[in-house]
Amino acid sequence: ILRLKWEDVDDKMNGTIQVTYRNTKNTETQTLPVNAECMKILDRARELRVSDYVFPCSTGRYYYSFNRTWFRIRKRAGISVRFHDLRHTYASFLISSGKVSLYELQSLLGHKSVHLTQRYAHLLRETHKLRVAK
Repeated sequence: ILRLKWEDVDDKMNGTIQVTYRNTKNTETQTLPVNAECMKILDRARELRVSDYVFPCSTGRYYYSFNRTWFRIRKRAGISVRFHDLRHTYASFLISSGKVSLYELQSLLGHKSVHLTQRYAHLLRETHKLRVAK
């Protein structure tokens, strides 16, 4: 996401961004949904645009890492969460909501195989159990 370019953000504001093949671990382009609030922020950032990158550093290039910033945020918030843990939290909440299937979650996470996504299957089963019990 640090290498995200403005050309990858849907300028028609259809609520998607594309993480291109050169920026993904599995070298495949992903189209990801973005909620309305995020699109508002991106729209405002586009107005202030100073670079081809959505999140440029002071030189106009992309950040290679934001570890120092993340450590500072964690310290102020009093939490010890790795940034990658947020991805797992997102996946857990989404699958537990029952609004997506395991295969939809696989697509959103960019997993090539459903086997990686299977780790969230127990949460989906629990959601279905709760619905049946009601």
